[in-house]
Amino acid sequence: MAIEDAALTDAVKRVSVYIKEISLRGCTSLTDFSAFNALALCRTLKRVDICSTNITDTGLHTIVTSHPRLEYVSCNRCPFITHAYMIFRKLHYLKRFSDPYEDCIEQPENGNEGILHVAHNEGLAAVALYSSELQELKICYCPGVTDAGIKILAEGCHNLKSLYIVGCVELSDAAVIALADNCPQLERLTASQVGNLTAASINRLLAQCNKLQCLQIETSEYLTGISFTYSKPSVFHLRKGQQQSNLETNIVSTASQSSSHHSEADSKHSVSSTTTSPSSLNGTSLIIIDLSFCFQMDDGSIDQISRHCPLLRYISVRGCYLLSDNAVEMVARRCTLLQVLDMSGNPSMSTSELTDSSMLSIASHCRRLVMLNLTKNPRITIDGVMMVVHSCFCLKRLAITVTANGDLLEILRLTQEDRSMVCLQDFNITYVTAETMGDFLIKFPPKRVSTI
Repeated sequence: MAIEDAALTDAVKRVSVYIKEISLRGCTSLTDFSAFNALALCRTLKRVDICSTNITDTGLHTIVTSHPRLEYVSCNRCPFITHAYMIFRKLHYLKRFSDPYEDCIEQPENGNEGILHVAHNEGLAAVALYSSELQELKICYCPGVTDAGIKILAEGCHNLKSLYIVGCVELSDAAVIALADNCPQLERLTASQVGNLTAASINRLLAQCNKLQCLQIETSEYLTGISFTYSKPSVFHLRKGQQQSNLETNIVSTASQSSSHHSEADSKHSVSSTTTSPSSLNGTSLIIIDLSFCFQMDDGSIDQISRHCPLLRYISVRGCYLLSDNAVEMVARRCTLLQVLDMSGNPSMSTSELTDSSMLSIASHCRRLVMLNLTKNPRITIDGVMMVVHSCFCLKRLAITVTANGDLLEILRLTQEDRSMVCLQDFNITYVTAETMGDFLIKFPPKRVSTI
């Protein structure tokens, strides 16, 4: 967008008293001058979006200094912002912050040196100390963030509702346990491409965070044994954990003495309130769970999920090749509100064991299903696919893998007969011949059901 500093200032002058939210996303012609002038006029500003601009640390500092009551700051894809986390000492009312690499699909090319200045343990200590009302935070591809930083964040931000962590490879179960013990308001947690998480932390999170609605833990290769219960740790482990807590506090050297004092008090409170018997949950608020590429996920874990999460609307078990038709049957029968199901396989791993029995379960129970991904499931036949198309009246999106033009044309013909209108979309830009295999997305309208 080509808006200049002067034009922005002139536009803001006329209505500055009414402006509470402003988005400058993509305005690459703007400089820090606009922060000094235009935004300074908006005295009641609560939300600011400067994504994909050339504003620097100086401009961002000016914005937060002029508007200490800001509740929302988004500055992702800002190449000249390298010390974003140091703004938190000015923002005591901040509720949501999106870091400069939120939208990146992989680690930026500038490597660790640049990223470490964006988010690290010292930055999270500043968040916990100065922005205790924070409700939403996104941290992407920050190798300087470790368990110690997440622990201090959790102990300082008890009102945290949404935490999005991607590509922070130094994290482990300790980080998730800290969130489970300190953030009872947590509603959404994404922990993808982090260190391998196990059931020890996930079960504790599920048992203690009763308001959790969305859990995305992709690529946790060793995750299995989900049970929605956890047992009280022994006295020995509590003492060991307290020693580890003290060590982690020392690591975060920039946190003030008051921050350390609060962390120690919160830690003691957490220990004293630990239950003496295993905690369990008969029903959760979970509506979204993503277990993609959790390769050790088994039928037993899916059994527990289907029992405890009757409100599920979305579940992805993409690449979980150990699952059988029994797992799909349990989800279909117990989670009748399901709208999106991704049971696609992973061609680089062992072949999926799912068959037409899974299709029969889905067709029999998932009448609200809108999207189904069946790609890379070679044992599922055209007959199985058509059972779902015919019975799931709400279905509008179907992703499939075909091995030849004949199969694709047959599915399209049968779907056309059942739904009257069909749109075919190339799913991964592969062309189907008699020798190759391709993934396709078939779109069609919901099925009209006669009420007579």
